[in-house]
Amino acid sequence: MSTTTGMGSLLRRLAGFLVGLEAAALVAAGVWFGYSSLTRDDAGAMSMGLAILSTLGGLALGWASRALWRGSTWPRGLTLTWQVLQCAVGVTVLEWSTLAGAAAVVVAIAAGALLVVDARRDIAAAGTGSGDAQPGAGPGHSSR
Repeated sequence: MSTTTGMGSLLRRLAGFLVGLEAAALVAAGVWFGYSSLTRDDAGAMSMGLAILSTLGGLALGWASRALWRGSTWPRGLTLTWQVLQCAVGVTVLEWSTLAGAAAVVVAIAAGALLVVDARRDIAAAGTGSGDAQPGAGPGHSSR
């Protein structure tokens, strides 16, 4: 089974599920910021900017989550980068809300760990494929 097609491994699907939850939370935050910017007088422009940024980020993560769920490997870089950023934000949020900050950090660490373990399994599986080929060797090069 190719790593870019099919349903993918269980780890990739779990990571896709967690990233999907993060995407839904971002889109919900975007909707809330948009509503807030329309109903309040204070900082309306900033709320609208946050609404647009949150919604676009949530849609991008949703797209990556769907791809992970389907077994693609391309979203790993995007989602791992997001997990690092989310962990940093979660640590900051701990000052305001212990529960929300802890949830953000735990989900970021869990999704990141699943993605790294899945990538390592793919590398190990690729290493057992053909005995002659070495990574980086172009056509006509042997591994003598």
